[in-house]
Amino acid sequence: MNLEIGLTTEAAVKRNLEEGDNKLPEKEKTPAWIRFLKEITNWFAIMLWIGSILCIITFIIQPEGNLPNLVLGFVLIGVIVLTGVITFAQGAKSEALMEGFKNMLPSVCKVLRDGKITQLPA
Repeated sequence: MNLEIGLTTEAAVKRNLEEGDNKLPEKEKTPAWIRFLKEITNWFAIMLWIGSILCIITFIIQPEGNLPNLVLGFVLIGVIVLTGVITFAQGAKSEALMEGFKNMLPSVCKVLRDGKITQLPA
């Protein structure tokens, strides 16, 4: 390679065959339902799940006078689902933002081949 003339077309094709295209590897996307499941099963949500289950079990064992425990159990489940939905939506927005950054990359680049500046797809 010479800095005055750049790579020859043959050398560029050979390097491309040896090293592959100049691309970042795509990260495999996790399905949405798995991402949501992760949101409602983090360590804090698990503690809330345990609390809600204990409240419901307390009501089942002794229903008289324990209606507030049943209500609290279902309120905790509602809190878990609500926070899961909110954090899932925030994660989806940030992923969309990162996808938008990909669109900002240039689609062509200038290279020096055989002594001439040419444009190639990036």
